[in-house]
Amino acid sequence: MTEIEAIRARHAVRNYTAKPLSPEIIDELSQEIEQCNRQGQLHIQLVTENEEAFKTFIPLFGRFKNVKNYIALAAKKQGDFYVKCGYCGARLMVKAQQAGLNSCWVTNTYNAKKCPVTLAPDEELVGVIAIGYGTTDGTQHKSKSMERLCKPCSDK
Repeated sequence: MTEIEAIRARHAVRNYTAKPLSPEIIDELSQEIEQCNRQGQLHIQLVTENEEAFKTFIPLFGRFKNVKNYIALAAKKQGDFYVKCGYCGARLMVKAQQAGLNSCWVTNTYNAKKCPVTLAPDEELVGVIAIGYGTTDGTQHKSKSMERLCKPCSDK
């Protein structure tokens, strides 16, 4: 699957099966995470077979089910670290899709205190990306037009 095919095929998935990630997929994702960390000076971490961050946390919106694998987006709190985490997060979701996994951005519907990542005092856990084998491949939702999302720049 090409990157473009993966981008078009990927949809948010919140419910996952119990099937564990293979060592090959873990290795592939870990290598991509290492590249992101090196290039962006980030501290992104892969968490596998751990559901504590999603256990006993009942959100008002966007419930997740059976999330045991996720990518923790973390970085030193400096400069454009949110942008870098977002860019690398999108890159990692494409890689996960190419590996046959499903994914979903997660910001407020997990318990960050139970997320088993290591952070330096000057680092922040920005969010996580749930990954795994979805019970479905998700569905495409209608997107807003560019005109509705963006206002034209005025040349003054």
